Amino acid sequence: MIDNLKTLLTRANAGYVIEQDENEMMKIRENNFANGHRYIYIEEYKQGHYSYESFRLRKTPVLEIYFSVFSENKQTAEERELQREQTENEIVIPFIKLLNDLTLWSEGIEYRFFHPLPRFDENEVTVMLQFEYKNDIC
Repeated sequence: MIDNLKTLLTRANAGYVIEQDENEMMKIRENNFANGHRYIYIEEYKQGHYSYESFRLRKTPVLEIYFSVFSENKQTAEERELQREQTENEIVIPFIKLLNDLTLWSEGIEYRFFHPLPRFDENEVTVMLQFEYKNDIC
């Protein structure tokens, strides 16, 4: 599943670096990120549910993907909002469109977005995308 997501994310915009390190490692690595560094962090999923649909057992984890940019300086609320809109146009929306083009994804997926506080650096601006990934087990 993660490999499929990485492929789609790269197709959506190859200008973003995909990170999967544990939070502790990301805190160390962020010190080396240059201003303007764009990265995607795929959070290890922690919750989901099992269900039977059409006599098939399905595992549906809730995925969270963070799309982030490091800015040069502290930004105003307006500048952060403009950065979020740019991030959505550059990577979030193209990624969602690619997901919906796949036959593996069900109709009517709800994509939730959040604008979390900076996790690794005060100059980080992030859009977090949360959605369910339905996966047949048998």
